[in-house]
Amino acid sequence: MALRRRRRYTHSVLIRLALVLVAVLTAPAAAWAAQVDAPVGPQAIVVVDVHQANVVVREGPGTAVRIVATGARVERRTYTPTAGDRRVHVLPVSVQTRDGARITLSGESFTMAPLRAAPHDDIRVVGGDVGSVAIQVPQRTALVLVKMERGRLRVEGLRHATLLAKIRRGVIAVTDFAGAGYLQVAQGVIGIDGSMLRHVRLRTGIGAIVLRDCTIAQTQATSIRGDVIVDDAAFLPGMARFDSRSGAVALGVGESGAQVSGSTAAGRIFTLLDGRSHPQIDRGVVSATVHGGGPAVTLRSERGNLFLYDGSLLHRATTPPWARIEALLERL
Repeated sequence: MALRRRRRYTHSVLIRLALVLVAVLTAPAAAWAAQVDAPVGPQAIVVVDVHQANVVVREGPGTAVRIVATGARVERRTYTPTAGDRRVHVLPVSVQTRDGARITLSGESFTMAPLRAAPHDDIRVVGGDVGSVAIQVPQRTALVLVKMERGRLRVEGLRHATLLAKIRRGVIAVTDFAGAGYLQVAQGVIGIDGSMLRHVRLRTGIGAIVLRDCTIAQTQATSIRGDVIVDDAAFLPGMARFDSRSGAVALGVGESGAQVSGSTAAGRIFTLLDGRSHPQIDRGVVSATVHGGGPAVTLRSERGNLFLYDGSLLHRATTPPWARIEALLERL
C-alpha cells in the first residue's frame, strides 16, 4: 500500500513539473531566447538592463528590433511618456582606485528630445551575466538605453536614435553615430570615431575619453582621473567643453577652425600649430584662433597638461611630452 502511494505521489510531481516546463517554454511575454524579431512602430524604445555583457547595437533596415542573445530575457512592454520624462536623472556612482581612493561621479541630469505623447513599443533585454548581445534597431527607433555593471558596449551606425548608456566598469566604443546621447563609464574608456555629436554628454571617473574625426556641436566631456583627447575635430556653433581634474586635455582642430581658450592650474601647456594661429600663453592660460577661428571651444585641467594642435596627431613626428597622447590615440 505504501509503495503504491509513493508511486502515485511521484507520478503527480512529474506531471506538475511537465506542466511548469511547458508554461515556461511557451510564455509569450518573456523568453530566454537565442533570437527574437520584434516588429515595432515609430519611435520605439530599446533597453538593455543586464549585470554583465558584451553588447553590440547597430541600426539596420526594416521595422523590427532583432535581438540575438543567449541567457538573456526579452520582454515586450508599452510605454507612454509624460512631459517630465525628457529629463533623465543620472544617480551618483563611486568606484575604488588601485590605491584605495574613492572616485565619485556626482548625480546630474540630461535633457533629451521629447517623445510623442502616445504609447511606444518598449523592447527590453534583461538578465545577469548574459555573455554577448547583438541588437539591430530600425531607423525609426527613438531611444536606445544600456545599463550594465560591467561590460563592453559597441554602437555602430546609430544615426536616428538618442543613445543613453551607463556602465560602472567597462568600455563604450561608438562609430558612425549622429545625434544626442549621454555616455558614462565610471571606470573605463569612452571612444567615439567618425561621428556627429549634436547634443552629447560624456563622463568618466577613471579612464580616458577619446574623440577622433568627429563633428562637434553641443558637447561636454569630463573625466576625473583620465585624459580627454579630441583629435581632428570640426566644430559647429554650440557649447564645446572638455575638462579633466587630473588628466591631460588635448585638442586637434580640423580645417573648419575654432576659437580656443584653455587653462590649467598645475600643468603645462604645449602647442603644435601652424604659423597663422598665434597662440597666446600666460600663467596657465592659452588662447588661439585656429584656422581663422570659428565656434568657441574651452579646455580645462586642474592638475594635468593641455595640448593644442591643428589636424590629427596620428602619424606625426612629435616630441616626448606628446608621446602618451599619440599612443592613446593609436590604441583606440
